[in-house]
Amino acid sequence: MNTKESHERAMDLCEEVNMKLSEAFSLENSCVEELERLDKRDSLDYVVLCRSAATLAVRSGLWETARILCKKGLGFSDKWPEIKEELSDVLAVSNFSQIRGKRKG
Repeated sequence: MNTKESHERAMDLCEEVNMKLSEAFSLENSCVEELERLDKRDSLDYVVLCRSAATLAVRSGLWETARILCKKGLGFSDKWPEIKEELSDVLAVSNFSQIRGKRKG
């Protein structure tokens, strides 16, 4: 495989990863919404799913969505300090990433 072919393959793989990441985010976010519909916000499942969906949102560059999900999870996370800390970390990353992104473009 020559340099051009390697580069093209690398770009194809990146596109596949981005598509899978978007799909994963959509699925996790759907789970969060389903637990909200079932009024299961005060559950470990809800808080964990908020954290997971927020992490995927950050990786997808969806900073505002990540912040919203973090805040939703943080509102019910007092029973689970470890998850609360992780949500706070994801919130900090989303805030920093958005600021950094705005500076670039």
